[in-house]
Amino acid sequence: MTPQEEQPQQLPPSAIRFLCVCEGGNCRSVALALMLKATKQHDAIACSWKDISEQTFHMLAAWADAIIVMEAYMAEKIPEPWQDKLNILDVGVDVWANPFNQELWAKIGDLLKETHIKIRPLSPIRLSNA
Repeated sequence: MTPQEEQPQQLPPSAIRFLCVCEGGNCRSVALALMLKATKQHDAIACSWKDISEQTFHMLAAWADAIIVMEAYMAEKIPEPWQDKLNILDVGVDVWANPFNQELWAKIGDLLKETHIKIRPLSPIRLSNA
C-alpha cells in the first residue's frame, strides 16, 4: 500500500472531544492536544482565546465534550454558555515556546494524573492510566 492509499487511523468510538485553550494557541494548548491524541486516543483541537473569532470559538465549543484552559485566569475568557464544560489545567505562563518541550509534556502529564476533567455537565473522569 502506498502512502497515498493509507487510511488515516480512526479514533475509537469512546474518544472524547477536547478543546484545548491557551493565549496564543501555539504551545501549551497544542502540547495538551497532542498528548491527548497520542497517549489517550482522544480527539483534541488547540486554539487561542484571544486570536479567534467569536463564531469560530462557539463552533469549536459546541463540538467539544470538554474545554480545558491552560491557566486559571483564562476561565473568565470562556463564554457563559460553555462554562459547564470548563476545566483548568494550570501549567502557568508559557516559558517553553515549543509544544514539543519535554518539560512542558512532563508538567501536563503530572497535572492530568491529579486532575478530574468534567466531560459535559456532572461527569468527572480521570485521564491517567493509573
